[in-house]
Amino acid sequence: MAVVLEGIDRAFAPASDGRRPRGKVLTLAYCQNQVRKSYELRRDRRIGAKRGIPNRGEKQARALAEIESYLSRSDPGIPPGITAVVVRAREILASLYVDEESLERLDEEANAALAGDAAEQDRTRRIKAQREKLRLPYFALFYY
Repeated sequence: MAVVLEGIDRAFAPASDGRRPRGKVLTLAYCQNQVRKSYELRRDRRIGAKRGIPNRGEKQARALAEIESYLSRSDPGIPPGITAVVVRAREILASLYVDEESLERLDEEANAALAGDAAEQDRTRRIKAQREKLRLPYFALFYY
């Protein structure tokens, strides 16, 4: 409602200054463009306001929840070694002190296992496809 009122005020502002052309009747339809502009300005002012930057504890909790969810699924198609890497990541995230470098190394270890013997140019594509197929979460906190 405030946006509509702002648009109406903007539309009628020139009329109160005496700059309105003679014989022109001002109606609510006359305000439509100014209301639309006011809405766009308001939307632009609010960019980034909805989401704040999550703190480290929130990131840690979200990553841990993703890993717990992954471990609760029993998928026979999981490549060997991946489950062990995920369990180690869960242990790190569950501890009081989170070593982010260790989580990044575990991500690299999981990526190496997922890539297998893929050629260098296909490696990234294969890792991404395998992670999506297995719904394997990332461990490093900067992904959250």
